[in-house]
Amino acid sequence: MKQVFVRDIKPGQQVTNTPFVVIKAEKKVAKNGKEYLDVTLGDKTGSIICKVWGDKYDACSADVLREGVIVTASGTANEFMGKVQMVLSMAIVTDQFEEEDFVPVTKKNIDEMFKYVVNKIDSIDDMHLKKLLKNMFNDAEFVKIFRKTPAAMKHHHAYVGGLLEHIVELLQFAEPMCKVYQPCNSDLVIAGIILHDIGKVEEIVWRNMKIEYSDRGKLLGHMLIGLQIIDRYKYPEFDGECLQLIQHIILAHHGKLEFGSSIIPATIEAKIVSLADDASAKLRGYMSVYEESLGNGSSFSDYSRTLETTVYLKEYRSALDKHTGLIEDTSVKDSGQLELL
Repeated sequence: MKQVFVRDIKPGQQVTNTPFVVIKAEKKVAKNGKEYLDVTLGDKTGSIICKVWGDKYDACSADVLREGVIVTASGTANEFMGKVQMVLSMAIVTDQFEEEDFVPVTKKNIDEMFKYVVNKIDSIDDMHLKKLLKNMFNDAEFVKIFRKTPAAMKHHHAYVGGLLEHIVELLQFAEPMCKVYQPCNSDLVIAGIILHDIGKVEEIVWRNMKIEYSDRGKLLGHMLIGLQIIDRYKYPEFDGECLQLIQHIILAHHGKLEFGSSIIPATIEAKIVSLADDASAKLRGYMSVYEESLGNGSSFSDYSRTLETTVYLKEYRSALDKHTGLIEDTSVKDSGQLELL
């Protein structure tokens, strides 16, 4: 397993014989007219820009540094315009590496999350929805792909198990909404959540150690693919109205036409799925920016175009947590009640 990851590299550090995946390698010309290679290397923790100057071409040739290839690289890290970069002295193609070092994986337990989803399926009373989902999740090959699928290319849940984690979050968000807003068919909401992004099992693929859209995904998109997957697993006697309502949830889950929805949510169930989907994506986006920006020496992250803001990085702790020794306010009685003025 790798000992040094991208996130660990600091200015002045010597990196020796460390595996990285080549994300990009381009020939460029410096201001002095000399050619150099502009290279981006990466692993599951991120990416780092590297330079290969002319005198190191033999050790780091463009033929070696091809996209998707794993190389063992050596070089010296430095800082340029506030970011860590690396000057490479050597890069050799290798087949001695662990795939999990290069593919980001959910921090949650995949087995536990999958069990949670299966239990939710078991809780469904509607026989049409339950049988559809049982048919789908009894397909071992489908489940194998489903458990690994990311929920997106980037921004949120863009890692192995991301779609599963995204679905679990939606189920947790939606449960109280179903209880508050009646009449609401919770079976439709549960099934709709599990199926809303199901087309991503064929839309998003791992290729060359990175997430890419499949040709099918680029041509059709995950909503249409999702409808086709449902057709594949439903039985002939599936209730027509139920099918329409599930199809509607899939086509409406982005909420607005300008956000990629085929139609605006027209049922309470579709609206709940759409709201839960948006909350999961946006909040996971905040968490991603927060986690990537910790340790940058600032109170705020860089501006995120996706979130349209910067993210505040300092964690608030109450005065009591800080052990500041504040004198207890005896004007508030320990009665469990506050008198409103």
